[in-house]
Amino acid sequence: MCLMAGLSEDRAVALSRRLAGACGCDVRSCESVSKLAGLVQTGRHDVVVLGYDELGADTHQVLERIVALAPDVPVIVVADRYDSTLAAQALTAGAQDFLTIETDTSADLARTVERALGRQRFVAQLRAECWTDWLTGLLNRRGFQHCAADALRLADRSGSGLLLLVFDADNLKAVNDKHGHSAGDAALRLIAEAIRSSGRRSDIAARTGGDEFALVAQTARAPHADAILGRVRAELARRVRDASPGWEITVTPGWAEYIPNTGVGLDELLDAADLRMYTAKGAATAGTGH
Repeated sequence: MCLMAGLSEDRAVALSRRLAGACGCDVRSCESVSKLAGLVQTGRHDVVVLGYDELGADTHQVLERIVALAPDVPVIVVADRYDSTLAAQALTAGAQDFLTIETDTSADLARTVERALGRQRFVAQLRAECWTDWLTGLLNRRGFQHCAADALRLADRSGSGLLLLVFDADNLKAVNDKHGHSAGDAALRLIAEAIRSSGRRSDIAARTGGDEFALVAQTARAPHADAILGRVRAELARRVRDASPGWEITVTPGWAEYIPNTGVGLDELLDAADLRMYTAKGAATAGTGH
């Protein structure tokens, strides 16, 4: 599926026919940038085509937003006439290619789409190998640092803010000591699945340390924290119960709200979330007398 935006109705219809005829690609045209962003976040589209002549100076902002929302989706910028400066700016902002409508044929467009998809699949495979935690399938710390930093930049541009939630596994040592490290690995996978399934597709879930996890809830604010934490706890309890291992696996959470354009960095945000988590863990330990 190909998404198009920033094109006149006639131009969108003409390009749709080119793609459908040349490579059999289904095309959906978006009337607004906000609708485009929403559709990109669903993750059900393979390529985005942006029309420079309709979007004008906003093209690069739109392009950067799409790349931040869906880094694995290739974006192709098209314009009426070739301009080397515009082409360089588009490629620097994250476009896979820059096409000229007047001179490029249907076959050129189809080949460009196919090459963009091929390159992006290769890059996505390499990124997955470098950024994925081998045990849980979540992002590892390196992948989290990169994706979370992108999320902060997007929050600054959109003014929407976000929540960073951290989780520390409880009772994992007891599971390891009593049932072995393979059971401990299974428990970590249950926690990862609970966190991942409690977020939205656009949220960023990671295993940031041995028994530490993080979730970036994009566009969420402080009043949403309790609801998100409640979903994680309920989902983890359900998964542990369904697995029937008799483990008492829970998580202690912490969170911090990111207010856009305040100069707060990712490390400071993590420190604030960790402080709330350690405070909660200390209170729980004091309450049990251990």
